[in-house]
Amino acid sequence: MQEREWYWCQECDKAYRQTDDGKCPYCGAETAIDGWRWVKLRRANPQLPESPEEGKEYWINT
Repeated sequence: MQEREWYWCQECDKAYRQTDDGKCPYCGAETAIDGWRWVKLRRANPQLPESPEEGKEYWINT
């Protein structure tokens, strides 16, 4: 089984793995609208860890 991709939700500022329903598991925001792929977010914010902690809030200026 392949690991799911990491996302960051701009609504609740939390990191999460891709879900089957396409929503943030913490606030219900749509990943397609409010989710940022962690890999892309990290390119613009190199201070972020390579792998985020599930459910941790990351404050980022987007």
